[in-house]
Amino acid sequence: MTGEGAEMMRRWLSAAAIVVALAGCDVQADASVPEPPLEPAAKAGGACELLDFELLQHMLGARYAVAASAGQDTTMTCVARTADDPYPEVTLAVAPSIADVAVFKAKVQPKGSIVVEGLGKVAYRAELPAADGTGPALEVGWLAANARLLWLRVTVPSGASAGELGLRLVVLAQEIDKVKPAAK
Repeated sequence: MTGEGAEMMRRWLSAAAIVVALAGCDVQADASVPEPPLEPAAKAGGACELLDFELLQHMLGARYAVAASAGQDTTMTCVARTADDPYPEVTLAVAPSIADVAVFKAKVQPKGSIVVEGLGKVAYRAELPAADGTGPALEVGWLAANARLLWLRVTVPSGASAGELGLRLVVLAQEIDKVKPAAK
């Protein structure tokens, strides 16, 4: 596996570790009690600083309420979920990069993906098949103008279709791309 391929695998394994940690969270809401205001996703830190629960709800149609971040080396990840169900799940991974458009197209962009215009320097959208215990996913990946690689993925419940989220996920990625990372 190439250096960038191994790095991508480490990012997704980090995100998977978060998913496993969140899998035990089972919050049951009483319909007669008003829902408390949400803590901002950004409070989880890391890549979650680029997500906003209200924007996720507006773009994807689910009420997201739980976010967790992780980091390994220079890669940050965030997983956002609803309070009641593990899916749809939103995963965002962010890593600094010196890649240019040619390297992105050759090494990062999956074969068979769709080119996305109007997002970063170069971007793609790809549908991913269902995996064990999950439904299919839709991923948007891009090389941002500020020397970052970003991957935004939404995984839907088993039996559902992720493809219908295509344009909405691209617009969500465009909004995320506008967010300035917090100064460290």
